[in-house]
Amino acid sequence: MDIRVGVCGMLDAHKLAYSIYQIIVISIAPPLLMSIFSILTIHELHQRHGRTQVRTRQRDRYLTRMLIAEVMVNVDEVAE
Repeated sequence: MDIRVGVCGMLDAHKLAYSIYQIIVISIAPPLLMSIFSILTIHELHQRHGRTQVRTRQRDRYLTRMLIAEVMVNVDEVAE
């Protein structure tokens, strides 16, 4: 941080580095990781369906819906 003309602010190089950090770590990484893990979870659930009971399949569907809803909410928050 630096004080210029009575205003506290970031230097130019720090401002760029912080902007890149915000874009990657705060905006892109969470929805991307959630999407990847959701896809992996759904894929695993589809593979398990051959050897599971009906009640377990229903819980798997609820889990799938929850994962998709969570990703959509997170992506929507980032977009705003």
